[in-house]
Amino acid sequence: MSLFSYFFANREKTKSLENRLSRRYQPSPDYGLQINVLVSGEMHETTVLNMSGFGLGLLLPPEVFVVADEEIRVFVILGEYGFETEARVAHHRTRTEGTVCGIELKFKDVLAHQTYLQFLRPVAIGQSMRLLPTQTGPATSIGIRREIYQGESDAVLTLYWQKKPETKLLKFEFLAHSFLLQADCETGILSLKSQTMATGKNGQSESRITELTGVQQIEGHRLFAEVTLNLSNHIPTEIRETLTHLIAKPGGN
Repeated sequence: MSLFSYFFANREKTKSLENRLSRRYQPSPDYGLQINVLVSGEMHETTVLNMSGFGLGLLLPPEVFVVADEEIRVFVILGEYGFETEARVAHHRTRTEGTVCGIELKFKDVLAHQTYLQFLRPVAIGQSMRLLPTQTGPATSIGIRREIYQGESDAVLTLYWQKKPETKLLKFEFLAHSFLLQADCETGILSLKSQTMATGKNGQSESRITELTGVQQIEGHRLFAEVTLNLSNHIPTEIRETLTHLIAKPGGN
């Protein structure tokens, strides 16, 4: 099943991202990702330690015995969505709580790889977000401070803070995979649209905002909801909680 049809509709654009996902990311327990393995004909639940574009770090239960280069099957589950693929035990070591394994995923084709990447991208985007250096240039408006975080897949989170009489978060904009989510933190009103770059009449690149279809609205909201569940500790706790609360609310426009 497909989590995000957008990724498949833009296959050439997203294919270039695959080689940038060799870094290991640790999914948040709140993400709800479950990975099971079929070893010697028996299915076992695992604890996900980390994941990358080409492999997994898993903790297997103590009763599961594996050897190096053993062929296994991996099942990735997130709610109603699932994916399975052949895999190989690249390395392992035994601990009291079980066996820690490095798993090499063996995708049968590009489509299978992209299907798996759907589960990884929210984790990679959220975990890679970092605060950019203080922005220079004209202020957005008097009394407003802007904070910008950037992450994997050119994701950008912009926070707009009121500086006086008290510091508070007024609104935010979150751009990822051409989905643009805008939120007013005081009213809780969300707006989800598409933002793409195109060549204007003068030959210069310009940003274009367009409406989304119903399916795209659902997929965009799901993407941001899953990204916020995986936001890194480089974003303050209060901000993570605010974003999670607002984005989790149904009914964004």
